[in-house]
Amino acid sequence: MDGMDPDSQLKFSINLIDFDVETVTPDAAEEEEAPLHLPDDPWDLCMHESDSSSVIPIPSSPIDETGSPSVFPIQRLPIDVLISIFLAAVDTKHHDGTLTMSRIHPAVVASHVCREWREIALSTAALWSHIHLILPPYPFCLFEIMCSRAESFTGMNQKQAEEFWKKGLERVQKMTEIWLTRSGNCPLSVNVGEVEESHLVGEEGWPEEKMADGLVHLNKIVDLLCDASPRWRDFTFSCTATPHTCRLLFTPAQRCRLLRSAQVEFRICSWGGWEGKFMSSATLLMAESLRSLGIPGLLQDIASIPVNWSNLTNLTFGGYWGVDISSGIFSISAPFGGHQALELLSKCPNLRRVDLRVVDGQTDWSLEPVLLQFLEEIILEPATSPFSLPVGFAPSLNLPSLRKYMMTDGYGENIPSVHNGLVECIHEFGATLTDVTFCYIPLTQSALYDCLQQLPKIVRLNLLGLRNKVDWTRDPEHASLSRELMAKMTPEFDESGGYIVDSCFCPRIQEFGCRPNQGRLDEAAFVDFISGRRRVATSNNFRSLGLDRLQKVFVDCRGFAFVEPYQFKTDVAQELKLRGVDMTDFSFSLIE
Repeated sequence: MDGMDPDSQLKFSINLIDFDVETVTPDAAEEEEAPLHLPDDPWDLCMHESDSSSVIPIPSSPIDETGSPSVFPIQRLPIDVLISIFLAAVDTKHHDGTLTMSRIHPAVVASHVCREWREIALSTAALWSHIHLILPPYPFCLFEIMCSRAESFTGMNQKQAEEFWKKGLERVQKMTEIWLTRSGNCPLSVNVGEVEESHLVGEEGWPEEKMADGLVHLNKIVDLLCDASPRWRDFTFSCTATPHTCRLLFTPAQRCRLLRSAQVEFRICSWGGWEGKFMSSATLLMAESLRSLGIPGLLQDIASIPVNWSNLTNLTFGGYWGVDISSGIFSISAPFGGHQALELLSKCPNLRRVDLRVVDGQTDWSLEPVLLQFLEEIILEPATSPFSLPVGFAPSLNLPSLRKYMMTDGYGENIPSVHNGLVECIHEFGATLTDVTFCYIPLTQSALYDCLQQLPKIVRLNLLGLRNKVDWTRDPEHASLSRELMAKMTPEFDESGGYIVDSCFCPRIQEFGCRPNQGRLDEAAFVDFISGRRRVATSNNFRSLGLDRLQKVFVDCRGFAFVEPYQFKTDVAQELKLRGVDMTDFSFSLIE
């Protein structure tokens, strides 16, 4: 449900567990020839596998011009091809909310087209192996949301909120039973979430005695999932921390023999100090097979969590967080700086990818540099203003296999500097990097030039402006995508058309992307840069001299907080054609 505003997200989640399902009917033209429709409540069909009345008959074959029955093209497909199509429809890489267990789940839709498709869908266990459920809003939370958003929702008293919660959980329980049964012995991808604002519990906390009926269903859902834990392959937990939901995390590690990835995000409740206790007992994360771990934020020392750190190949950690229970506002409560990051990384010698959110500051590391000989990708997100990386962090790392580096941007004040943690990282690892993304705003123009000169092997480069406004009058030294920068990235050629070696920054670039900050992009020089990089070799072989042709360019024109979208004025494709630039195998796009 990424990208939805809170109101839309809540409405979407409530619709997924709503009992009143609208009838799905075809348009008039389809109804005359092939009267297909779903009954009033498709879930009734979903819950009765053997009920022949639940199968929608395939329409009669159409008649061709000779009067002979013809066959729909889809009916000619072999079963194995149909199964491949069905499985592609539930590929998690292409879905978000629609893979939540509901009547719009692709497996449910496919199983209600015709008898043959239903038999195939119900016999293909992998179609049902994604157990993605959303718990309904807790009664107190739902009541408060409904009352505070009278313009968006019909009023609801507390009793009705409790009843909605109980019925919603009952429905989620039934769906969980169906999915687990139909998934057979397949490895499972389990995703347990809740409505985004369910953590906003009021001062009275959880009135458990008022929710006894609903808790029966909640505990049954947890029991069903725990019983299936030997089949867990991927596990995502994004819920309020309570003794009920956290039982999933206390699953013995030896039961989770297939578990390869886990992402755990805790939301806060005011239940007896649980916010400081749950992770220390999260035995699930000790599974020997666990290779990927993601924790967006923590309220306690990450070192207190039982994890087989040395087994991890992929780690994401968002640092330490605090919360104001009454307002639900999260904030950083303790620093996760360079020293703490190095301590964590030293426990994970087999990492291949790491994503950390760190605060700025001086790194005091007196030990030998941390060796991560297999690390290929590192993502560092500055967590505090000014948005830069800790000085001394990069020199304390030994990363011989590093190829991809990303430093994301953030919100807040930025003071441009010639030397900071970002410059150190580029100097330390630039010689081996082939894929780099970083925010250039914390740099001066000369520091940006210096960084680009350290990237001789870079193939993919993405330069990001800041999400919020920059005060150019106060800090005119902020780097920008200026005419001079574009000229320094444009190769030069001699009179015979031969490439002049070392005449430009980053000669190996094949893909270039940028996000201009507040319109600070010289478009004419930008077109010159693309034209020069697309030049066809004449007197010498450009590639043999270290110059690659540009193949892909994109410009992110989207607006962010307090920043208007960038209005690109030049028709780049047309301008390149007028210059006679070879457009074969080249793409240019604006992200709007």
